[in-house]
Amino acid sequence: MEEHLIKELARRFRRTPASKRIAQIREFAGRSDHHRKLIEKAFPELYKEATSPERKASAFSSSESAQTVELCAKPR
Repeated sequence: MEEHLIKELARRFRRTPASKRIAQIREFAGRSDHHRKLIEKAFPELYKEATSPERKASAFSSSESAQTVELCAKPR
């Protein structure tokens, strides 16, 4: 039963947008060491995706790009 539940949760996480999924995984794993170990054990692919250095860099650059576009779009 537990394995089926884990597979279903992983499937639902994969269907959410990547930025939201990564934020949720990071938020839950950051609550405590116990939570981090649970996510790392039950959802290794999702944990790896959320903690990879490439993801952190791309999240920063996309956020930075959005701010630049927003600044350029404001009327003067």
